[in-house]
Amino acid sequence: MKKSIWVIILILALGIFGYYGITAFVIKGNTLSSEFGQCLIDNKAIMYGSATCIHCQSQKELLGRKATQILYDNQGYIECPENQKLCESKAITGYPTWIINGTKYEGVQSIELLSSITGCEPSYE
Repeated sequence: MKKSIWVIILILALGIFGYYGITAFVIKGNTLSSEFGQCLIDNKAIMYGSATCIHCQSQKELLGRKATQILYDNQGYIECPENQKLCESKAITGYPTWIINGTKYEGVQSIELLSSITGCEPSYE
C-alpha cells in the first residue's frame, strides 16, 4: 500500500515538473527578437509607462527582453514619472500607453495588434 502511494506521488511530481519545465522552455524560446523592437522604433511606436506599473511589466514581458531593450535604447519607451511634462503634453492618463504614428493605444497591446499597426513581423529567438 505504501509503495503505491509513493509511486503516485512520484508520477504527480514528475508530471508537475515536466509541465512547468516545458512551459518555461517554451516561454524562453518565444522571446521576440531585437529586430522586432527596431522595427517598432522605425515605425515611430513609443510606449509610455512607469516602472511601478504592473500592466507595463506585462507589456514588457510580451515584448521580451531584447525588443524591450531596443525600445529603451532608442527612446521608444518613456518613463512618465521621470518625464512628467512630456507625458502630460501627450495627454497620457494611464499606463501603458502606446502612441504609434500619432494614434494613441491605451493598455497592454498584443503582439498581433502591434504587428498589424506597424507592419512589423514578429520574429522570435
